[in-house]
Amino acid sequence: AGAGQPCAFEAAAGGSDFKKLSAQTVSSVSSVSFDGFFTSDYNKYELMGNDIECETSSGHAQFRTRTSDADNTGSYYSNSATKFYHDVNNENWINAANSGSSDLNSPTTYWRVDAVGKQVSADNLYTVRYVLYAPLSATRNIGEFECISEASTSMAKGYGVGVYQNTALLSGMTFYVSAGTFSGTFTLYGYVK
Repeated sequence: AGAGQPCAFEAAAGGSDFKKLSAQTVSSVSSVSFDGFFTSDYNKYELMGNDIECETSSGHAQFRTRTSDADNTGSYYSNSATKFYHDVNNENWINAANSGSSDLNSPTTYWRVDAVGKQVSADNLYTVRYVLYAPLSATRNIGEFECISEASTSMAKGYGVGVYQNTALLSGMTFYVSAGTFSGTFTLYGYVK
């Protein structure tokens, strides 16, 4: 880019319309949450988790909404998910993946996606992305989430979309794994309306 112009990546990411709101580096926690950052200035929010190191190899990437500084744990979540898989044996496939509840008429207490087993090693990639659309609207809310992880001989990306079927105004977002604790760096971004 020329003098005074944003670089190509910044322009592609929305430039000044994509704002970093908060960041946390956590160690040995069971969840990470951001609350109190939702305002009418933004119409969607993105939580990014990088350099995640799980302390157990079991469990799944799970996501919740928040209201008034507390996770929404009621049965209001449904989502669909898919997995893109690749390994050292030249095996590549896409299939429906493990989700919390894929039935709109039978929601559960979280959204879920999965990639490959989370390894207890800083040498393997594990990252998550969680996008929440229009959380201040008093309608059902839409979420989008993904997890990219690798093991010693495979890697995969889990991708999901979901509906939060409650009309409460939302105030935050939470990421957690269904078993064990983790460490990593997490950042919340807002997209200007």
